[in-house]
Amino acid sequence: AEETEEEVEETEVVVEEIEDTLPGDIIKFKSDVRHLLRRLSDHREKLAENKYLIVLDDVGEAEEDRYYEDLNKCFSDEHLPKQKGGAVIVTCRSEESAKKVVGDDNLHRLQPLNDPNSCWWIYNEAVKGKKTSEDATISNKVKEELMKRCGGLPGAARMMGEIKKDKNKANRTLSTHSTFLA
Repeated sequence: AEETEEEVEETEVVVEEIEDTLPGDIIKFKSDVRHLLRRLSDHREKLAENKYLIVLDDVGEAEEDRYYEDLNKCFSDEHLPKQKGGAVIVTCRSEESAKKVVGDDNLHRLQPLNDPNSCWWIYNEAVKGKKTSEDATISNKVKEELMKRCGGLPGAARMMGEIKKDKNKANRTLSTHSTFLA
C-alpha cells in the first residue's frame, strides 16, 4: 500500500524534527522502493564507513511479488555495505509479507506483553498524554482485565488509552456546556 502525498509529507516533517534532535544522520525516504534504492546508493560510502540502523516501519502488503524482490535488492551488499556492521529492522503487520521481505530465518515474532503493569503503564500514558509514575491505587484485577482486553498488545493498550482520553475530553466538554446552559 503506497502512501498518499500528504502522508509522505507528514512523515518527512516528523523525520526532520527528529533529525534536529539526534546526533548523526538520518536517511529520509518515501515508501517507494526505487526511492529507497537511490537513497542507499547516494549514502553507500557513508554506510560503508559507519555502523547504521535502518528501520523500515510498517511495510505493507503488495499485490505483486516484484515489490518484495525490489525491496530485497535494498539489502544486498551492492546497496547496503556491511563492513562496519549495521542492522535493518523491518516491521510488518502481515507475517506472509514479512517472510517475503526478510525470509523465515530472520523472522522474529513479537510476543504479547504478559505483565499487567506494562499494559497499564502504556494505557495510562495514553490517557494522560504524558509519562506517569506508578499508580498504587489501581488494583491488579483492573490491570489484568486491561491486559486481557488488549490481548497484551502494546498498540491496543495505547489505542484503548487514546479512546478513553477522547471520551474524557468529550465528557468535560459536555459538562461545561451543560453548566453553561443551566
